[in-house]
Amino acid sequence: MRNASKKHMKNVYFTSWIICCLFGSIASKGYAHSEIVGGSPAKSEVLPLDVVVKTDKSIYKIGSTVDFQISLINRSNRPIFVYADMEEGESASYSIWLKDVNSGEDVDAVFLADSLTPQPHSKDDFIEIPPNYFYGVIFSTSLARLSINKPGTYRVEVYYHSPISGNMSFGLPIWSRESGIITSSPIQIRVEKNQNPKTRIKPGTE
Repeated sequence: MRNASKKHMKNVYFTSWIICCLFGSIASKGYAHSEIVGGSPAKSEVLPLDVVVKTDKSIYKIGSTVDFQISLINRSNRPIFVYADMEEGESASYSIWLKDVNSGEDVDAVFLADSLTPQPHSKDDFIEIPPNYFYGVIFSTSLARLSINKPGTYRVEVYYHSPISGNMSFGLPIWSRESGIITSSPIQIRVEKNQNPKTRIKPGTE
């Protein structure tokens, strides 16, 4: 059995696995269901798998670091298996998209994450999410890496896209690439100037 957490220690950006734990209260706190972007099921259906994004705070200073908590929540009445190695990138498990609320324009990323996902070798490469449980990561990165270099209000969305095809499920009921891309309900963060006023020395003082 491979240890997925050891691979995350090698990541340039700090990633911490959240232990899968009881999350039944989330379903009653008014979280909007995710929306399917492509594949099946259809958009009108209630998705069995939800993706939720949170940040460690709502207001940041230019140049600071933001912690994203990205959680996959099983809202169905049956277990769902997902690929355990949850990394950022178009070829990996999730992508983070930002929009400048004031201008309405997408934030053009200078750095495009595209972590290469190793193919699963056995059932041990998947993790079971029971009904009303969640599984996820905390992803820490700088605002500069996200191409946020000016004050403003920004809309944040996360897209979950399984990197694993359904024909590599080892007989498990996985959320596969063919299941479609799930987008989270949006959240907003505010970025402010980093004010560091210089201390003025009065004449005749040290």
